[in-house]
Amino acid sequence: MIFGRNLLDKDNRIARISCNIFINWAVHRIQAGQTFDRQLNDVAQNLFPEVHPEMWAVALIFVFSPYSPENRIKSIVERPSRVFAFS
Repeated sequence: MIFGRNLLDKDNRIARISCNIFINWAVHRIQAGQTFDRQLNDVAQNLFPEVHPEMWAVALIFVFSPYSPENRIKSIVERPSRVFAFS
């Protein structure tokens, strides 16, 4: 599990590496455009227990979803659905 205090600790390289691996893995799954990804949902909830699942999902989708550079806001607003469940 990754906690905020672990990421803030400069000596805790394992938490930072784990977080980076998760983000790289999640980016590919989010950009694949699935409407629901149970595995991504479960991993995110278990790896980051301190983070509110709905807020984490919205943040990841907002940051890592593909978009048109000239119409980023329009791409975000018109995105058809979410990748995570909110359980």
